[in-house]
Amino acid sequence: MRLCVQRRLARPEPLCDGDRLLLQRMAATALRASIARTLTSDSYREFSTRLADSPLLQWFCRLSRLGTVQIPGKSHLQRYQEMVDESGLREVVGTLLESAASADGPLELAEPAELETQFLDSTCVELNIHYPTDWVLLRDGVRTLMKATILIRKHGLKTRMREPKAFLRQMNKLSMEMAKHSRRSSNRKARKKTLRAMKRLTKTAMAHASRHRKLLLNHWAGTRPE
Repeated sequence: MRLCVQRRLARPEPLCDGDRLLLQRMAATALRASIARTLTSDSYREFSTRLADSPLLQWFCRLSRLGTVQIPGKSHLQRYQEMVDESGLREVVGTLLESAASADGPLELAEPAELETQFLDSTCVELNIHYPTDWVLLRDGVRTLMKATILIRKHGLKTRMREPKAFLRQMNKLSMEMAKHSRRSSNRKARKKTLRAMKRLTKTAMAHASRHRKLLLNHWAGTRPE
């Protein structure tokens, strides 16, 4: 309620006591309606229908008054959700957690909340990975192998091979060809031909990287850490 009033006071128009009281009531209804809609996982339209049919939800959202009960529509519920920005909500949640962790806080909990342990459901975190198609994995493998080979060769540990960046350029060229062929369903033979070329290039890169790795294992003591 304090955040909603402060946001309204930032406007140039004056706010009388009656409007302030009305805004505080609206803020309380907005908070409770947003919590209830989140718990039910309903859309704005579905929750508005549920709210009109449930005296219990009306009581929880502080809509049950004498006379006509005005049920907010989907647009009104969306405005409720946007009454306070994310930074303001984080401030409120932080203050609530501090009060819950205090033994003599205003929440009057039987025991203070323990905030040292945090639980995270990692299955809900979106991973920054691409779709694992064969040719994309071959491209990533060659890039990783050649970057490691370049790092080893910087320390003077070299075996006979082409410049590692030439493998990267060749793989990038094959990747662009594969991406171009994948847009057309009629280029199946061309895709197979490009994929075989990528496999041959990957085998060659693996052989060069393996020799450089053996060279590093034998002479790692003479190298300097990055």
